[in-house]
Amino acid sequence: MSKKSNQLLSYKTQKLEEPRALLIRHILVPYDDSAYSDAAFDIALDLAKKYGAKVSAVSVMYSGIVGSSFLDLAAHQTSIEKTRLRRLAKIFKEMKMLAAKSNVPLTTEVIVSSSVSETILSFASSQKADLIVMGTRGRAGGPKHMRLGSVAMDVSQYASCPVLFAK
Repeated sequence: MSKKSNQLLSYKTQKLEEPRALLIRHILVPYDDSAYSDAAFDIALDLAKKYGAKVSAVSVMYSGIVGSSFLDLAAHQTSIEKTRLRRLAKIFKEMKMLAAKSNVPLTTEVIVSSSVSETILSFASSQKADLIVMGTRGRAGGPKHMRLGSVAMDVSQYASCPVLFAK
């Protein structure tokens, strides 16, 4: 046996430990009314069924005038914002019906904020989310480069829980 072979045999082998189970009880889906966030919701709903978790879908509307819910929107908000709120209410109603069919508890919320990523991170932390599932466009770059938008990048870098991207 060569000297090199003896060296390889003399190294101690480490015993691999069992991976610890990931407990997923609460999944957060940042929702922006795109096909990507629809895909993220589908994935979150599937995972919630498998893990017996609840899902929160949160839409953050950017505004220089900061409020905290549907009720806090001032009367002078633009008709575009009001139209978007009506559309989100309709979509969230459909999402709740899908979740109910799967026996998955779902809460929905629209938050008006001047920082989308900070609001998502704050919500995830305050609501103790175990997983964030969010859509990303992942434009150009090929398999070696996954391109993320600024919100997705911030959430992935600063979230205190795992983040799963859906494309």
